[in-house]
Amino acid sequence: MAQQQVVYQCVRCGTLFERDIGPRAAQLRCPNCGYPVIRKPKPNVAKLIVTSQLSEEVKLFYT
Repeated sequence: MAQQQVVYQCVRCGTLFERDIGPRAAQLRCPNCGYPVIRKPKPNVAKLIVTSQLSEEVKLFYT
């Protein structure tokens, strides 16, 4: 069975790297700087909200 690869990003230096999902995921460190705090990178895509389909109450919330 092949291991699934996941892309992570270091919080300190911003390096992107791939690792296998496994039981040692909590022990991951950045391969560049060794910092223990990593995250999954988020896409740079804005969420489009079509205001014509929102109720009046929700429109007031977003304005």
